[in-house]
Amino acid sequence: MRLSLAWGLGGGIVASLILIAPPLLGAAPGGRLADFGALAAGLLAVQLGLGASARPGAGFRERMQCATIIAATVSLTTGLGAYVLFAVLRPTLLADRYAAQQRALARSAPGTERITHELVSLAARKAQYLDPLFQALSSAGTLFFFGMLLGAYGAWRVHVASRLRPLPARPGASA
Repeated sequence: MRLSLAWGLGGGIVASLILIAPPLLGAAPGGRLADFGALAAGLLAVQLGLGASARPGAGFRERMQCATIIAATVSLTTGLGAYVLFAVLRPTLLADRYAAQQRALARSAPGTERITHELVSLAARKAQYLDPLFQALSSAGTLFFFGMLLGAYGAWRVHVASRLRPLPARPGASA
């Protein structure tokens, strides 16, 4: 369990740094590459951590427990990092991203009616879009969901592989 917590915390710190560094270094506010990089780092931590923290021969249940601990820890740590970014370090970042998305929609090529519909839809979600806590919880929830999917797949894959090991050869059988 301690190893799972360590993987989760380490992965969460790395994901948070990937999320926080580009906006602090002046990356364009409309860019979301750091967000996707943080998600990838968190999922990588779940994958590698599950392989490292589950004891050899562990069953499905034990591997799922490890995956849950890692996914929860990495998600909480990354969510905290996102909140610090949005609320403390760059409080205008969400508003800048919102404005960049509005500009991109206004410049898009489809018909005027569709652009108007998209702008109205974006305006209806403005409060959620600009709320640092909502955005941090959304990021953490997304990472936890996909981390659990990846962890469940990893636990299931090892479980199935352990059941499909080749049977020992019978004595006297020809090859």
